[in-house]
Amino acid sequence: MNVSLWVWLITIVGFVLVIGADLWLNDHKPHAVTLGEVTRWVVFYVALAVAFGGTVSRSVFSARHAGLRSGEMGTDSDDIGPCGSKRG
Repeated sequence: MNVSLWVWLITIVGFVLVIGADLWLNDHKPHAVTLGEVTRWVVFYVALAVAFGGTVSRSVFSARHAGLRSGEMGTDSDDIGPCGSKRG
């Protein structure tokens, strides 16, 4: 699967922004970290990871579905079954 350059750039810029915001928000005012604050950060990062995974899987599914409808992604490898055996 080919990923375009702009998708990589958006992903890298987004990652840098999230890490930068995390470092700035947590380091600009030193304080004792509470369990509630840690829980909120963990929930935020888990939700961010789930959203990213959902976006990636949705785009991959959309690309595969569009390719199968138009016949662009059908290959001989589609006829290979488990353990590399050819399907009937």
